[in-house]
Amino acid sequence: MRGYIAIDGPNGCGKTTVLRLVVMKLKLKGFSAYTVREPDDGFTIERFRLNGASEEFLAGAFMMDRAHLMRRVAQQPYDYILSDRSYISTMVHQSGVSLDFLKAVSESLPLYVDVIFVLVNRSRSQARSASLLSGFDKDNTTEEDEEYADIASMLDNAVVINVGDMDPEQVADIIVDYIL
Repeated sequence: MRGYIAIDGPNGCGKTTVLRLVVMKLKLKGFSAYTVREPDDGFTIERFRLNGASEEFLAGAFMMDRAHLMRRVAQQPYDYILSDRSYISTMVHQSGVSLDFLKAVSESLPLYVDVIFVLVNRSRSQARSASLLSGFDKDNTTEEDEEYADIASMLDNAVVINVGDMDPEQVADIIVDYIL
């Protein structure tokens, strides 16, 4: 395998759209790709959330889910494995867990994320009024974009992409150029 790549960011930033485009572009260049989504078992975790589980419990459930996912995908015979989301989302949404803990657990797994691309829109407030967000959700808050960017800045393997008024195709091109 050449790499395990994650694409993360706030809901509606274009992660899934960009991921699909990256997979298509890699395949056109002759590489094989396998996609996953974190959490892998979101239904069970959502049931925990609805039943009032603590933030710490939810973060632990996400980490157990991630461990199961990593063991499963480590066996896949693909050039690239691409994940929709990463442990950065766990940090944003389960605030009771430290980044050091998440990094330590992730680094102990059989497969480590080589690079996490974090899609944010730092010009979201201006873009919202000007309707410049082609293909991206206009309703997310600037605060969530900044929270993702702040966490990414603490990691050695994260790259923040300010999608601004970029088309998802442009964002996918940036990611493919970076990983190849």
